[in-house]
Amino acid sequence: MSLELGSFFDFCKEKSLDSTAIQDLASDNVEIEKKIWADTSGKRFYPVDIIKENSDISSILRHSALRIPEYQKSLSFNDDFVVNSPFNGKAIKAFMSLPCDLYHVAFAFSDVHEFFILVGRWHGRRAALIIPELSAVFMLDAPEKQDAMVEMMSNSVRRLKKSRLYQSYNSTPNRPHIGNKRKTLLVGLKENLGHYFWQEMSGIERVIEMGAQYEDFDIVSCPNRWLSVEELFPEIEFHKHTKLKQPSDILNYDSDLYDEERTWIKPVGLNITRRMQKRIFSACKNGLDEAKFNFIKSTCEKNNVLWVNLRSHNKAWKSQISGVIELSKSLANSIPNFAVFLDGFGDSISLADAIAPALEKESISVFYGIDLPFKESVMWAHHVSSFISVIGSGLVLNSWLVSKAGVAHGNLAHLNQQKFWNDVAEESEQVVFLKESEVVGSTAMYGEYDFDWKIFLEPLIELMSDKNMKM
Repeated sequence: MSLELGSFFDFCKEKSLDSTAIQDLASDNVEIEKKIWADTSGKRFYPVDIIKENSDISSILRHSALRIPEYQKSLSFNDDFVVNSPFNGKAIKAFMSLPCDLYHVAFAFSDVHEFFILVGRWHGRRAALIIPELSAVFMLDAPEKQDAMVEMMSNSVRRLKKSRLYQSYNSTPNRPHIGNKRKTLLVGLKENLGHYFWQEMSGIERVIEMGAQYEDFDIVSCPNRWLSVEELFPEIEFHKHTKLKQPSDILNYDSDLYDEERTWIKPVGLNITRRMQKRIFSACKNGLDEAKFNFIKSTCEKNNVLWVNLRSHNKAWKSQISGVIELSKSLANSIPNFAVFLDGFGDSISLADAIAPALEKESISVFYGIDLPFKESVMWAHHVSSFISVIGSGLVLNSWLVSKAGVAHGNLAHLNQQKFWNDVAEESEQVVFLKESEVVGSTAMYGEYDFDWKIFLEPLIELMSDKNMKM
């Protein structure tokens, strides 16, 4: 349902809903969460994220869709999701939780009318309050409010209510609340390089560092092209780790995974710490053949290597073939032992094949990195002198996972991310971004664009002139 503010109050009055409680439900208010904690938790101290006013994290919270998911503290430490009832404003505990689609976890509450609160996506924010018996869907704090998203969440709750698991709960007299169930971290359902490390893996790190006991947690994950939970956290032994064959398996409520009652948590980190970067480097180095590592290291010690991220399937730089060639030729005139490493997905091979011969003709060494395994790519990213990358997964690897200084370009829609990009990785080197006025092309989210390669010449000369850059 979509209501103007006046209609919202009228609807609440008609259906005996507490409009103030619903407004309070809309987002994670730390003061409300502290009061609920004090009233319902046996634990004395509320775990607080200490964030300095002018810190990188405060900048991220101002300029991105990320917010601190306060409700996860109660889930992680008390096994409870407690909210103020939309009917009377009194504290009420969820009696069950279930992943209801590949984006959200649904928490079910038994009240005057049963209601569900959906949380999730990469930012973990509260997405919707759904009261099926009133045919009511209130969109809450999450920024995704498209009609298709509303319909998807409504259908997810309908499917959940039809499941054997839900029916067994529904037929149990005096249903227990969520407490004393197995706390279960859920990661990797939607494959996205940036959010996997920024939110999910950093979220695991955040939960543990706030004092939660990891042996109390199960974890459910999906395979990916990057690093597994075990590779990143080799010292952590969770109570149990279940590996799904594919993301959709999470919705099979008849599987063994649901034989045990669970509290589902999609962990959300706030930034990528230096500790996380060290974990990533160690996992990649340990997983790489020693000969390959030595080749990468020695190649980058002998040459000033520029990492060039190529992209063809969407949001592509129209002039990237001629732009990369001319930029590289000009850099070679100023940078001794200049070389190029060509990075990109497999569909970028035709671009690389067009660029490499032109550079080799100018006696510029070219190293192919198209569709390389992740661990090998990270080692190259760590050792090159600088980079030119597209805002997106290519730039994530260079600037967040490795923290290298370089330059970045993107279409008009993605350039907006520069507001928070340099703040995501703790103590990171700075990325130089194109200005919006320097870009021409589509304003669509994944539209193509163009710019003058000469814009990056001076900053790259400055960055690559110092071979003793921070590694």
